[in-house]
Amino acid sequence: MAIDVEREDLISLREAAESIPTKPAPSTLQRWRLYGVRGRKLETVLIGGLRWTSKQAVARFLSTPENPPSPRRQTEAV
Repeated sequence: MAIDVEREDLISLREAAESIPTKPAPSTLQRWRLYGVRGRKLETVLIGGLRWTSKQAVARFLSTPENPPSPRRQTEAV
């Protein structure tokens, strides 16, 4: 889902970092934006040369999706 700039509350990545209870560094949010975590990326928009996210996008990113457990390699005892 993309950020709807007309309906969502835009905040800077620094403000987003400060709004998260664990207070990650803004560079952590940059990594979440670029590389993601477990296949999910933090949604952002570029407006006027500045990178923004939204309160709603942060909430979507931090919510735990219902993913099935990753398959583990089964090893047989010899």
